[in-house]
Amino acid sequence: MSRSFEPGPDPATPGGGRPPVPRSGPAQKRPARRHRLAKVAVCVVAAMFLGWLVFQAPFVREAGCHLLGRLGPPAVPLLRRAGDDSDPKVMQAATEALVRIGPDVVPPLIRSLRDSDPQVRTQAALALGTVGAKGIDTGEAVPGLIEALADPDAGVRRWAVRALVYAGPTARAAVPRVAGALADPDFGVRMAAAETLWRLGTSDPEVVAALVAALKDPAPDVRAEAAEALGRIGPPANAAIPALTEALADPDEQVRGEAREALERVAPAGKDQGPKS
Repeated sequence: MSRSFEPGPDPATPGGGRPPVPRSGPAQKRPARRHRLAKVAVCVVAAMFLGWLVFQAPFVREAGCHLLGRLGPPAVPLLRRAGDDSDPKVMQAATEALVRIGPDVVPPLIRSLRDSDPQVRTQAALALGTVGAKGIDTGEAVPGLIEALADPDAGVRRWAVRALVYAGPTARAAVPRVAGALADPDFGVRMAAAETLWRLGTSDPEVVAALVAALKDPAPDVRAEAAEALGRIGPPANAAIPALTEALADPDEQVRGEAREALERVAPAGKDQGPKS
């Protein structure tokens, strides 16, 4: 009579039970799935970037920006470039992607301010202003932006001045340098400097004096911007009243209009503001 074989306890298994059989559940599959998704994402980005460079299709560049925003700081150089795109939709997509990355976007942009390529430096200054305007804290970029005010490229200087507007309270350290930019050889930098000074909320006598001097700028747009800035400062700029009164006779209509509005804000009530025409 044969007996059925009953396996005895396995000495290698505590309690004599069967050793656990590894199961390929969700926890084991997750890393492999993430790896596959990462490879797909890299391939898609590479394909879109190829379309960006070769076919110059705006819709491809726009879609690529949205995807790059999911990849974090490594995507900043491409998004920085896209922020200077000729298509406004691509520019908007690049901005949204940079903001999506958050504060981690700031250090790579600061490093780019010192790049050997002036176009890269310009794009970095532009991007810092853009993300700052969207609420990202760019205060740590202030030293780099101040340094950029002496950049040999006018485009870098212009966007660096504008970026300081959105750099928070620490940007007040840049006021003397921005006031000095009112004498920059590039009229676009001078215009940006006048606007930045009043937006930074400064009424220092040195700033008022620099804006008064800018009322004699050879470019009418700069003179108009300086007059508006003095008006925005208000009564603390009362030392500018004689110069603003003189500007009411400026040959440019816009300058005359800005000077008149500035006097209404700066001069005490009843103060003679000169001719009305």
